[in-house]
Amino acid sequence: LNTNYPKLYAGIGLIVVIICFLHIGAFFSPVFAVFGSALWQKVSVYALVLWSAFQGYYLLKIFK
Repeated sequence: LNTNYPKLYAGIGLIVVIICFLHIGAFFSPVFAVFGSALWQKVSVYALVLWSAFQGYYLLKIFK
């Protein structure tokens, strides 16, 4: 991780990437079939929206 980037934002981004890859993996492998449900689709979307909000807040703090 970059030392100029706060660990909180990087950790949230890493969690979002893992959630999204598990959801995408459900389409290609039966191993990840449990992550292809509607619940995980909602979790993926909400995680991306929250991650975008965190990134926007971080950028807002930088440019003020």
